[in-house]
Amino acid sequence: MSATLMQAARLLIQRYGDGAEKAAAERAEELMNDGDMVGAATWLHFIDAVRHVLGR
Repeated sequence: MSATLMQAARLLIQRYGDGAEKAAAERAEELMNDGDMVGAATWLHFIDAVRHVLGR
């Protein structure tokens, strides 16, 4: 994973704590519903990075 992606994951965790994965999933779903598949895919990568940082 890129350093930028990992930094974004750490910032999500800093802001949302244990809810970071859920927050990222909700944002990905919002973007999918809006038809923004590229944006949704980006947020799906954030979910993986958050899981990695949290050791899940």
